[in-house]
Amino acid sequence: MPDEVVYIDRFEIRDGKLEEFKRYAEEMAAFVEQEEPRVSSFNYFVDEVEGSGTAVFVFSDADALDRHLDVASSKFQQGYELLSGTKIELLGPASQRAAEMSRSFGASLKQRLAGFSRST
Repeated sequence: MPDEVVYIDRFEIRDGKLEEFKRYAEEMAAFVEQEEPRVSSFNYFVDEVEGSGTAVFVFSDADALDRHLDVASSKFQQGYELLSGTKIELLGPASQRAAEMSRSFGASLKQRLAGFSRST
């Protein structure tokens, strides 16, 4: 889908906060699955040995990402406090609002050059 927006966050988990982060991630994923039907994919990956992880969220379009910001933003601080570092990329046609918010966290924004998505 050419309108999809992908959010990628590579992060470091604070020492001693892995179990708390796991709970946060599970609760956030369940919340998004229940409340946001236009989120195509919402996944956290973690390396428990290194204490690092990657979040990959795929939104059907810019409006779905904006809705996520409205619905879930109250939960972001809780997760952010568990991290010691983060590197965010926002890929695709995000709204001005989402772009500005992402840049405030040091994100890089990239537009699609070529490719495709396939439903299987």
